[in-house]
Amino acid sequence: MAARLEIWLPHDVADRLREASATLHRKPMERHSMPDLIRSAMPEPIIGFWELFNQLTPREIEERQREINRTKIQPTSVQISEMWEALGWVLFMLDDARATQICMGVARGHSWRRVAQFDGRDPKTIKAIWRRSCETIAERLTG
Repeated sequence: MAARLEIWLPHDVADRLREASATLHRKPMERHSMPDLIRSAMPEPIIGFWELFNQLTPREIEERQREINRTKIQPTSVQISEMWEALGWVLFMLDDARATQICMGVARGHSWRRVAQFDGRDPKTIKAIWRRSCETIAERLTG
């Protein structure tokens, strides 16, 4: 979505929020950030095969392995600018803090059920809040 839109629709907002979340998670950790500072002080956890086997589902093991093997491609400056713009929409255009959390959870790619477990509400309610949030942002962007 490199071109500026005159009329924003809710699905355009949803797409931009998903892109922003993906861009944010592709950015590298800055040196001397808090996790980087405590990394040397903390030993690497040693997890045995049976501990890992009993704790994680096969899907979680596959996702963890994909994450370890994945090479992160640095986002471009345009993608970073669009990310900050979209994050600003969520922070300044939504009045409800819980709606902000839901938007970021859904934009990150978590399932409706996972976000509902985190928030404590029904998945249908979470979908309605996501839809209403995208509509609110689209209305305010279109003016």
